[in-house]
Formats: sequence, C-alpha cells, structure tokens
Amino acid sequence: MTVTNQSIIDKLVPIYTEIDTLTDDAKEILTGAKEAGLDQAMLSKVAKAKANSKLGDLTEKTEKLLELIDSL
Repeated sequence: MTVTNQSIIDKLVPIYTEIDTLTDDAKEILTGAKEAGLDQAMLSKVAKAKANSKLGDLTEKTEKLLELIDSL
C-alpha cells in the first residue's frame, strides 16, 4: 500500500474525532465534579497519573511538597 497525504489524513481524522469526543466527555465529568464541590483539578491530575501508571511519581512529588511545607 502506498502512503499518500490523503491516506494519512484518512487514518488521522477518526482518531482526532475520537480524541475530541473523549475530551468533551472528560470536561463534562469534571464539570459535574466541580458542581458537586469536588476539586476538579486534583481529580484530573490523579486520574491522568493513574491512566499513565504514574501514581507512584505523583505520590513522591506530593510527599516532597509536604516535606517542604513542613520545613517552613
């Protein structure tokens, strides 16, 4: 199969459409969290870290931040 500009565009369009749909879904969920009085920024950060298997990194950064605050 020959790779052309059109073939690449044809493959990317549905991917970008799906990304836009998922982004809208995430915004809707976070709006609901905000309306419920929850910290949407924190929830988003934790969910992204969990999705990327980086909860350990987030925990470590949080612990370092808490240590810094305690030292002040």
